[in-house]
Amino acid sequence: MKAHKVKKDTSNLAILIHQASENFTQAERRIAQILFASDMMAGLETVAKLGAKAKVSGPTVLRFVSKLGFSSFPEFQTSLRGELYQKLIYNTPQNQDDTANHVSDRPAVASVLQEADSFFENCMHRTLQQINACELEDVTELLADCSRNVYIVGNHLTHPIAELFWYQLHRLRPRTHLVQNNAFTPYEQLIDSGRRDILLLFDICHYQEDIALLAEQAHQRRTTIILITDPKLSPVSRLAHHVLTCDFTLFTSHESLVPCLVMVELLAASLEKKLGADAIIRQQNIEKAEQDLKEKHLFPRPPQN
Repeated sequence: MKAHKVKKDTSNLAILIHQASENFTQAERRIAQILFASDMMAGLETVAKLGAKAKVSGPTVLRFVSKLGFSSFPEFQTSLRGELYQKLIYNTPQNQDDTANHVSDRPAVASVLQEADSFFENCMHRTLQQINACELEDVTELLADCSRNVYIVGNHLTHPIAELFWYQLHRLRPRTHLVQNNAFTPYEQLIDSGRRDILLLFDICHYQEDIALLAEQAHQRRTTIILITDPKLSPVSRLAHHVLTCDFTLFTSHESLVPCLVMVELLAASLEKKLGADAIIRQQNIEKAEQDLKEKHLFPRPPQN
């Protein structure tokens, strides 16, 4: 079958990949993930090395670049080198905003504010740019199947994000569970999971061995694994059915979770749109139950004679 080619706009390969993504196979999507995870630098490797990183064959890599509209892998690399060169030139000091050259002359708070404005805008943009539309649609489709249990797990850094996502999902769909260390271990909480269920993992930076062990347990039970990770890719990625990456860099000296919040908000919005009226009705029922409980607690009915 002849590969479907798209019209090339080599000024931005990320956009080109997104435009072609609806025609990608699962293996080709892994190539896209590797490219995005490396800020496209993996595309400068040989066909064999790029294929090894994505765990696909050489011919799959060639079909991938063909679907982007390139006649050969060298042509793809020539376009990529040109784009990377332009980014390098653009980011040289003489081409930066003049105000950035005088940050040291400003008060410390103003300096942090300016740095935050640029940092958060860029990291959110990069996170959204790295997301494959078809991958997002597939994940949304899985989460919208309310007959499936969804188990949500975060590592020590991302547990607050996992908890927030659990709260949002619980208001949209039933059978949503937050896995945490309490009376039962995470392994015990997943004891009933099976092939119809979903394990959604946040494993970003400082990858934890217990997260990998949970994923291995779920894999053995044939549970569908959705992984949200950083561009370096958690070791769990080798077991995951779907991988979504968040841009993850340091803001000043600490690790910012803003890109991860962007991912959570995006998934929640996508799911709410997919579920439509069912999600609205569920939220209304939850809010009504909360209001009824408050009224009974604050204004208890007098005892009946």
